[in-house]
Amino acid sequence: MIKKMERHTIITLRQQGKSVREVSRITGFSRKAIDRYWKDYLEQAALLENGGDARAAQERITDGPAYDSSGRGPVKYMPEVDAAKSLHSRAWPGRTGRLLGHG
Repeated sequence: MIKKMERHTIITLRQQGKSVREVSRITGFSRKAIDRYWKDYLEQAALLENGGDARAAQERITDGPAYDSSGRGPVKYMPEVDAAKSLHSRAWPGRTGRLLGHG
């Protein structure tokens, strides 16, 4: 799940004129996720400009995901995960946490 600060980073980078692809490269999130958060932000900003409820818009922008992940079970650990993580960390130093959903 994307954290509020990460969502803020996505919005800030897009406001600075960076493309979805650039933001994806910088943050490690998929272009689809970045596009989704950016469009949601623009939608909420438009509501505010039209006299919408500021508190509701702020909460919507910083809300968690709309899907239910409570039914997900633990993922089985496999040695291949270590190998992939090691390969990933050599290829992209500093971004290792993204491979396993951490960071």
